[in-house]
Amino acid sequence: ASIALGVLQQAIFWSYPQSSTVDVVVFAVILVALLARRRTAARTSGPDLGGFLALTEARPLSQQALQLPELRWARIAGLVGVIGLTSLAPLWLSPPAMTFLAFVAIFVVVAASLVILTGYGGQVSLGQFAFVGLGAGTTGWLLTSHHTDILVCLVISAMVGMITALLLGVPSLRIPGLYLGVVTLAFAVPASSFLLNSTRFPSFAPVRVNPPILFGRYDLSQPAPFYYLCLIVALVSLALARHFRRSRIGRAAVGVRDNERMAAAVGISSVRVRLTTFAASGAIAGTAGCLYVLAYRGVPFGGFSPDLSLQSFTMVVVGGMGSLLGAVLGAAYVYGAQYYLGQWAVLFVTGGGIITVLRLAPGGLADLAYRVRNQFVRILLERRGVS
Repeated sequence: ASIALGVLQQAIFWSYPQSSTVDVVVFAVILVALLARRRTAARTSGPDLGGFLALTEARPLSQQALQLPELRWARIAGLVGVIGLTSLAPLWLSPPAMTFLAFVAIFVVVAASLVILTGYGGQVSLGQFAFVGLGAGTTGWLLTSHHTDILVCLVISAMVGMITALLLGVPSLRIPGLYLGVVTLAFAVPASSFLLNSTRFPSFAPVRVNPPILFGRYDLSQPAPFYYLCLIVALVSLALARHFRRSRIGRAAVGVRDNERMAAAVGISSVRVRLTTFAASGAIAGTAGCLYVLAYRGVPFGGFSPDLSLQSFTMVVVGGMGSLLGAVLGAAYVYGAQYYLGQWAVLFVTGGGIITVLRLAPGGLADLAYRVRNQFVRILLERRGVS
């Protein structure tokens, strides 16, 4: 099969000397192979019945701990502090610093989509930035060709990401395993080289996009208004992901992730749950694409390469797959390293950081933060004589 695929690649490249054409054909071959392959029956036993988790979620605090006045005041102070710092940042930060924080917020949105898909759904996506690219292309086309309102662009970009994720999720569900990662990675290559190529589709991948004016008074070409827009979208994305986890479909997704057979025994359709998880993740990623194209003032050449998808997956690995706090910490860690450090330092911090985190805290940076929180709560409970 590998030899045949190599011959096919060279034959297509000989007739059509463009790598983007080869990428599209290879992606089509992968889709056809997955759709044509039959799912064989097999006996399921041992770890296949469940009980194996590739991630850890933070254990919620007990009711006794939540009723402690010190903890309530600490939570209120932390919330007020975070809101105050993020809201008042443009008053004392320079424009480059605000642009940096805006990009961090965009990557937080991408990381939140991966937490839903990987952390809650247990599915691996190695081409998540392709959904971001489609959302960016949709927004660029709507702004340049139809002068659509930016809020409408956010909604339409989310719908495009959702529909694309559903279409890619169907063939990957036919066979168990990590086939979603294969399909998304295969799709990320032609999405970057073919669909988001300004020479092929100049309307869908415009090189120049002028940021609009929101509500007739907020110029998104200025750092401060654009930062606030990215911050609001990031907070809404985190809130939606949190609501997804606490909803019935979110609990069903975790049940399917942990033990698909037991979830089916209580009437949960794993196919329906996973497709819903794909749709929610793709919608949030498409929303990030709307902000991404405004940040770059257009669709950059090679701006949605598969490398960015792997970096996005790195964010949730370092931050913590099963936690939205991990999405924030991972995005700040990875993008901050890329922004402030050189190329070799980035390789050391991101690659070495992954190894160090997996060695010391498999749950990611969020796991370390929750350990500190638990130790603080344990001290408070011991002082009050509570178990």
